[in-house]
Amino acid sequence: MQRVGVVDTQTQSTCMHFDCIEALVWIGTENGRVLSMQPPSLSLHTCGFVAESGVRAIESVDKGLVVLSDGEISLRDRDSLRSRWLLRASENSSIGLFQCMALIDSDLVVSTSFGALLLVGLRSGIILKTLAQPDGSSAPYVIMRPLSSSSNTSSKLLLCATAAGAVHVRDMKLPAARVISRFDSHSGMLSDLDLSPCPSLHAKGPSILLATTGFTMQRPYMLPDACVKLWDLSTPSNPKFLHQVDMPALVPVPDSENLQQQPAMPTFVRFGLVDGTEEPSPSMIGIQDSGHVVSWDPLNSRVHEAELHDTQLDGYMTSMEYSTTGDYLAVASSSGTVSLYSTKSAEIARVNTYERESTVPDLTPKLIPVRDQDPLSLVGMPYYNEQLLSASWPTSLTHDASRPLTRIPKEVLAQAKMSDFVGYAQNPGLSFRRNQTVQSIWAQSQARAALESGFPKFRSEQEREGLGKSGRRSGYGVRDSPILDAAYPSSATTSPIPKPYRRVQIKYSKFGIEDFDFAFFNKSSPNHSGLETHISNSYTNALLQLFYYTPPLRRVAASHISNLKCSKPKSCLLCELGFLFAMLKDAKGANCQAGNFLNVFAGLKDAGALGLFDEDSVKGVGAVKQPVKDVGVMIHGFHRFILEVISGESGVGVSGLCTENREESEALETVMKQVMGLPMRGVNSCNGCGKKDLKDTIAFVIDVGLKFSSAEVIPSFGQLLEISFLKETSFRAPCAGCNKQQTISHTKTVRRLPNLLSINFSLNAGDLVETWMEGGSGSWIPQRIALVLKGAQVSVFDLEKDGFNIDEYEEEQVAIYDLKGVVSEIKTGDTASRSHLVAHIYVDDESGWLLFNDFLVEPISANEATQFTKWKTPTVMQYIRVDLNDMIDYSKLDSAVPLDSLLTETAVLNERQDLAIMSVPLAESELPLISGYLVAIDAEFVSLQKEELEIRSDGSRSTILPSKLGLARVSVLRGKDGPMEGVPFMDDYIAIQDPIVDYLTEYSGIYAGDLDPVTSTHPLVHLKVAYQKLRHLVDSGCIFVGHGLKKDFRTINIIVPPEQIIDTVDIFFIKERQRKLSLRFLAWSLLRSDIQQDTHDSIEDARAALLLYKKYLALTKEGTFEQVLDAIYEEGRKYNFKPPQK
Repeated sequence: MQRVGVVDTQTQSTCMHFDCIEALVWIGTENGRVLSMQPPSLSLHTCGFVAESGVRAIESVDKGLVVLSDGEISLRDRDSLRSRWLLRASENSSIGLFQCMALIDSDLVVSTSFGALLLVGLRSGIILKTLAQPDGSSAPYVIMRPLSSSSNTSSKLLLCATAAGAVHVRDMKLPAARVISRFDSHSGMLSDLDLSPCPSLHAKGPSILLATTGFTMQRPYMLPDACVKLWDLSTPSNPKFLHQVDMPALVPVPDSENLQQQPAMPTFVRFGLVDGTEEPSPSMIGIQDSGHVVSWDPLNSRVHEAELHDTQLDGYMTSMEYSTTGDYLAVASSSGTVSLYSTKSAEIARVNTYERESTVPDLTPKLIPVRDQDPLSLVGMPYYNEQLLSASWPTSLTHDASRPLTRIPKEVLAQAKMSDFVGYAQNPGLSFRRNQTVQSIWAQSQARAALESGFPKFRSEQEREGLGKSGRRSGYGVRDSPILDAAYPSSATTSPIPKPYRRVQIKYSKFGIEDFDFAFFNKSSPNHSGLETHISNSYTNALLQLFYYTPPLRRVAASHISNLKCSKPKSCLLCELGFLFAMLKDAKGANCQAGNFLNVFAGLKDAGALGLFDEDSVKGVGAVKQPVKDVGVMIHGFHRFILEVISGESGVGVSGLCTENREESEALETVMKQVMGLPMRGVNSCNGCGKKDLKDTIAFVIDVGLKFSSAEVIPSFGQLLEISFLKETSFRAPCAGCNKQQTISHTKTVRRLPNLLSINFSLNAGDLVETWMEGGSGSWIPQRIALVLKGAQVSVFDLEKDGFNIDEYEEEQVAIYDLKGVVSEIKTGDTASRSHLVAHIYVDDESGWLLFNDFLVEPISANEATQFTKWKTPTVMQYIRVDLNDMIDYSKLDSAVPLDSLLTETAVLNERQDLAIMSVPLAESELPLISGYLVAIDAEFVSLQKEELEIRSDGSRSTILPSKLGLARVSVLRGKDGPMEGVPFMDDYIAIQDPIVDYLTEYSGIYAGDLDPVTSTHPLVHLKVAYQKLRHLVDSGCIFVGHGLKKDFRTINIIVPPEQIIDTVDIFFIKERQRKLSLRFLAWSLLRSDIQQDTHDSIEDARAALLLYKKYLALTKEGTFEQVLDAIYEEGRKYNFKPPQK
């Protein structure tokens, strides 16, 4: 092997790549420069800066060159390195930096530093799909290779490796590119790997070899492995370790006076090709320290000691790459030189099998000649992704310009008949409808566009246009534009309320709410979930978010749902709150809905009597419909009411739960009162005889009010809070000591400082708020306060302003509190529209302060959370003790107990002799459920509310409110191989309390009376019971198989991690065909089974989905799945994707 070329890049190279189309060698450097060299002399062809940081990887395609760096990916022309498209990591802060990439068919798979796995369109540069969500805990992939063999070049498998040595094989055909196998290649760290097809490994057929180099962890050191490990990937789902190729003492290393022989430490490994054959020999091993390369035989586990080559590098080796023909080997050094080696002459050595002639770069700009008679449309106009400065001009510098009168088409005028001064004409068949003009059509379309400004395109629209989730950062897929905002200032610029604080609304397409792109509104990193607004009483979303980030309440709710001690099997608010918290935890940034919780809340008579329901959500439970109220008043009532209710449901207090010494009476209180209550003491004193009555109570909320005029001195927050702690009132009542009516003085004082301080805040300042804020009171709400309790007096100190020394208070109770969250009311100033609520919450040290405006989530500053204006006023505040974790011993709460008894019993509401029970509960031998346990599931639904449509004057339709579905039946079947495979262990009908407007019998199989406990012959349970069973299956790590599960789980209102879902609607789907197959057609075509003949049955549908999945596994093992799937589509075209009629 001889060196045929060398070039100095002036800086250290980070990667190399042999072009697969042209005879070029591409080199990426640490300063973001890319060079192309022409072998064998390595003469310069192209050079340019393409990135702001070091180039990580280069791939060549027919259209050009794909370059990846930490911050961006781009497709560039070979000749000029001009960018065809550019994708920046900063456009989506939740994914982190780019790590590596791999080409799969016509798309690009990219790994990021936050563990995300993205599918990027090679043509458009748009993120088509997020295969793995960023969670911050998963190690990112640093090397990825498409996994294919000579017999299956269209393989959809991807080999991924982390820096720690973990190797994963992902199936790109499965949802979320699920991992089908994994193994650890090295215990310490992975250095390099390579793949190669091998036809002669064994007689069963072509194989795939994987070679790895790395380090071994020998604490406290990490030592390089003196070997190359080989793996057999002929069965990707079951990789096998073959052997290791040990490296003998080949490299002489100087040591004082003697030359010692030490084992070579391989760093880089590459399989090679010889004379076009697929025999992986000889292959090369690169030794970083010495710069040597050595050939080796992977099949015979042998290193060719005689074929040791000194590359004569002037530094250590930084990378090594083979050409696809095996004729050239490129080696880069730390000094910036790149050397090219070959065993063949320049006349016959080739870079690739094509070697298309390289074009000479043409850097001359192309000028478009424009003559006087040419239209101005020939001149291109820029597209702006950001709002122009001219769009925010004040109204004093702008004015409305009148437009010309509408021009009536001459075809209409020719047929017009005049009656007095009014003309009538028949529509001559032009492109507009009756009673419309060309200008009115334009005006309607522009008004509709202005109304939809700021909203993303529907997901179905994005898919049709080849747009993905990256659009929500860079402007793709977004309806608004700065020019449109400038043209319609009334909707975009005159409102004093910033966009993140405006009321967000869900828009509906014909595909329902699932088509709305909620992710467009979530800009948190790591992602935190928002709550949807299409549910009645969703004004409570802001406070529910604050509850979720309140640690004691969250732990109490989690403890409550982890056991079976709840005394309310039908409707328990604390149970529903725990289920909601579990969803928010599992969602990892996906939107959630508080539907189940709010449905239970809407059925409480006491809440209706207090006027806590929206005017459109009053149910027939005796509640009186209230007039429209200020939402701030409603959230105050909800705050007090909900804490009192869930306190009663939390159960009797636990001894030792709070670490402070408590009075014995407090041990008899509820768990909620122990961890979140404010102990108060009420004293009733008769003004006549002086008789005093004492009564100890526990409150959850402190009411603080502020009302002032311009002539008053504004009190501090601490002064108002001190007044609220000490309340004095008087009333007339009979006195037991005087035996007559007397004036009774009532005083309430604090007995002990609480763990949490929940405040209902009322502000009545009107227009003076603006003056107040301008006067320097922007930090009126303190970020940190100290409370000192001395006797019955509470003193409040603002630690940012007041001097406070905790050492001065030895005998008093002292506690320091941090501001956890503020719920603010956003007032639009328009009497026709009601105000709404947002929450500012300090989540944790990593995420900081976040704004939650229903399903909009956005990071904010701490100062923004405490400032308020005329349109934003605080309504609820919460302070948490800084030593809260030391105050509460959470281990005293009921720990999680096995909930398997839910699945071994069939307790129903309608006990009767003719009950048709189709399920067989799980036996003790099948328990406990282990992670990965396969189950098949299907659910049926009934309609609780018809959709509401708006039909415009031009005939177009839009959905105002989608239909509301309720769970009517859910069936879960065993999926494990064995005699009980396909037998249901859960088949529950739900006793729905809401009125049912349509049983949807044709699609659900539910008839009138099936859900009535009096008449039904099916096993009926409450929704909470069925939901708790499903929640247990999810928490146990079960894998759910079904058809169309995404919509089913959304309607059930449960979040299931993507890795626990196997959806046959996605498995049997070819993206290019743009049609998903029905379960009935798949069962007929693949299983030759006729299902859903008269109506649907959830057990039958779940069993069919399970059989389809098992069939998929069998076809995949045989290697015929893709051919069978193509045949299914062809058969579908023949029968219109419906089973033929018998």
